[in-house]
Amino acid sequence: MVLLDEAPIYNTSHIFGFLSIFNTDAIKNIDLYKGGFPARFGGRLSSVVDISMKDGNKLESKKELSLGILSSRFLIECPFSKGKSSYMLSGRTMNTGFIFLPRYIKLWSGSILKEFNSIWFYDVNAKMNFNLNDKNQLYYSLYNNYDYWLNIEQVANRKSGTTLNWGNTTSTLRYNHTFSNNLFAKFAIIYSGFNYAFKNQADIITADKTTTTGFTVRNNIKDLILKTGIEFTPSTSYTLRAGIEHTRHRFEPGSVEIINISDEVNTTQIGKNKTLFTQESAIYAENHFQTDKFRLNAGLRMANLSVDDINYFSFEPRLGLTYRIHNQHDIKFGLSRMRQFLHQLSSNGIGIPNDIWVTATEKVKPSQAQQIDFGWDYRLDDKKQWEISLDAYYKQLTDLIDYPQGADIITNFEQDWQDLVVKNVEGKAYGLEFMLRKNTGKINGWISYTRSTSERRATEINKGNWFPSRFQREHNLAVVLNTKLSKKWSFSANFVYQSGFPVTLPEAAGLGLDGRPVLIYTDRNNARMPIYHRADIGFNKRYLTKRNREVMWSLGIYNVYNRANPYYLEPSVNTKFIPLPNGGGTTVYDNITIKLKNVIPILPYFSYQIKF
Repeated sequence: MVLLDEAPIYNTSHIFGFLSIFNTDAIKNIDLYKGGFPARFGGRLSSVVDISMKDGNKLESKKELSLGILSSRFLIECPFSKGKSSYMLSGRTMNTGFIFLPRYIKLWSGSILKEFNSIWFYDVNAKMNFNLNDKNQLYYSLYNNYDYWLNIEQVANRKSGTTLNWGNTTSTLRYNHTFSNNLFAKFAIIYSGFNYAFKNQADIITADKTTTTGFTVRNNIKDLILKTGIEFTPSTSYTLRAGIEHTRHRFEPGSVEIINISDEVNTTQIGKNKTLFTQESAIYAENHFQTDKFRLNAGLRMANLSVDDINYFSFEPRLGLTYRIHNQHDIKFGLSRMRQFLHQLSSNGIGIPNDIWVTATEKVKPSQAQQIDFGWDYRLDDKKQWEISLDAYYKQLTDLIDYPQGADIITNFEQDWQDLVVKNVEGKAYGLEFMLRKNTGKINGWISYTRSTSERRATEINKGNWFPSRFQREHNLAVVLNTKLSKKWSFSANFVYQSGFPVTLPEAAGLGLDGRPVLIYTDRNNARMPIYHRADIGFNKRYLTKRNREVMWSLGIYNVYNRANPYYLEPSVNTKFIPLPNGGGTTVYDNITIKLKNVIPILPYFSYQIKF
């Protein structure tokens, strides 16, 4: 679960994970909860990331501008009324013109390219806040992001194109009222929207005709959320949080359009998945106790989903405990029950990932999870310069859904997704997380390593045997280094190593009744993508100008050694024609070719930033 000013975000990355959708210039605070989840958070089965935007500077105007060859961004913070109200505006975009300039030149010159890619994104953050008086504050924030990816391939007489675009839009209006020094209340109206579109089209050109085939998949979600809550602190050691919230969901769960156009035929077929509306309500209470050595958060969340004239009720106790053995040692324990009224359907093939959000219905139950986690934190010195943490968790999941083998919302577009999916899928996830961090000093950074397992089981898949889920990356290593070279210069480097996520590769191929090749799949997630690893380096020069403005020059390289990290695989079937003795012949399956499709190669970057 990712929240931005309390609004849920459904997709959290730019360019297939290349960059977070959150511009750090616009962020005030980030809280991460990996276990012992507070009761005020609900509706998801895993970690919570709670992000708050900057409110804007109420005392003076501050501006930042950064121009680079890969991306550019800006930030404005300014008071409306000094000390009483302010606004913040931030934006960021990718300069795709530079990155793909050589290919653009070839395309414009009329050259035939076997493959052409283009990527672009932007995001915008805005926020206003008003101190109405000593006891009343009003906040309004807005966020929007958009990603676009284009891939064109041309081989012989076949030209194919794929476009993928997605975006989030959120809006939060929040009113805070202080009743007294120990009683605080808030009221919020929130909107969150997510749009996703995936289009694939192929043109086959022959001497006498052109045939166009393809499909478009769309997935849209719109949420309207009302929230109210209180925070009561009668003493320094105890805080009570309680609240009520209601969400109206609107789902367009995978609208599919199939086209087939030629000189003789012109058809368009539309899938049957209908728009669904649901009502989700929740009430929660948290008790937070804290002493010098003891911190406890015990709470309860109760939620209900109303859909198709039925109701699903959820009872979710939460517990988080931290005990300080002495100044350098903490031990942690968490226990959580969670329920999710949404499902994310992930394609299980090896092409471009096609994930859509759907809701629990009369036919499809909500999923639920129970998690237990333990942790140990150790500070190597009293100044907290060095820190070590070790965390372990185990999670049990029930009532998940998945596609049956060989099926997805595109192949089976004429079938309602509720009748298509495999239900009552169970899952388990467990792992161990280690981190060594140096927080201060001329050299700082961290090393983190996670060993994890995530598996699924369903009667209709893999003969009822456990299989790795698509989210399983057994090994995940990250190394980050920051160092100050001089008064003006600094250097940073990072290295990432991840196991490839599971994919389902075809075991064989044949020819269908229409003469077209058909891939044959057996076991689910029977292979893995290649290991993902990458190193980045960067240098920064920071100084003050004669007009006392802070300037920073940045240069570096993303993916230093040009590792070809494939984002997806593309299968194809090779056939051959066998002539018969009496004339004529037959086409038979020859072999399967798997292409590795990479998105981002080595990328040098350079930027200029000024604050004024």
